[in-house]
Amino acid sequence: MPAKKMRRIGVKIDMTPMVDVAFLLLIFFMSTSQFDPPQKIPITIPDSHSNLKVPESDVMTIGERFGDLAPVRLCYLGDGNNVCHSLLLAGAKAGLARLDVASPPGYEPDPAVVVRARSIGEETGTVI
Repeated sequence: MPAKKMRRIGVKIDMTPMVDVAFLLLIFFMSTSQFDPPQKIPITIPDSHSNLKVPESDVMTIGERFGDLAPVRLCYLGDGNNVCHSLLLAGAKAGLARLDVASPPGYEPDPAVVVRARSIGEETGTVI
């Protein structure tokens, strides 16, 4: 007589409590972990002597044309605006021989810039 096979009964495991435990562990680690606080990085900022930006491209163009800037005399005709201020400061720093400004009454360059350019010019030999 042939042996009668026993029918297997499938095992069913409920995974709901295991998912609950996984989420509880995840929440536990998220709430108890502590990250390093952001560290401050020291930044050294250079000291500024003036709030005016001095573009030296005009003086460099003059230097390319004439070579040596010591004998060059520059005359600016126009309002005493930021272009005039830039030329005064850059020309004094570059060491031009002489720098003259002619502007209409009421439109003269800022006296503080002229004083600063003259003090720089005394060091470099520029007459303003």
